[in-house]
Amino acid sequence: MRRTGCCLLVADIDHGRPILIIDMAEFPLGLENCKVTVALQGGDVVIDCRCKVHHKTGVEMEALTGASVAALTVYDMLKAMSHDIVIGDTRLMSKTGGKQDFERDA
Repeated sequence: MRRTGCCLLVADIDHGRPILIIDMAEFPLGLENCKVTVALQGGDVVIDCRCKVHHKTGVEMEALTGASVAALTVYDMLKAMSHDIVIGDTRLMSKTGGKQDFERDA
């Protein structure tokens, strides 16, 4: 059985076990690339997830899901130090393709 679509596996680095698996095989998009970066800006952790596909649809839901799962993973790794961690706004910053392009004003 050939599966297409997105299967996201996030591993707990300290224990080497999967902590979350999201399978979006119902929507076979054939993602070409999905890159998640995590950076510190002051006291904040900023997560950027970029997805790419050559298809007639956008992949903003896949990018938002990737960023959200990364935020939950950061929380899981830091909760031993504090439970006062806040996962802030998750928002689409820009996209091209699909029905229309989008660019959030700065």
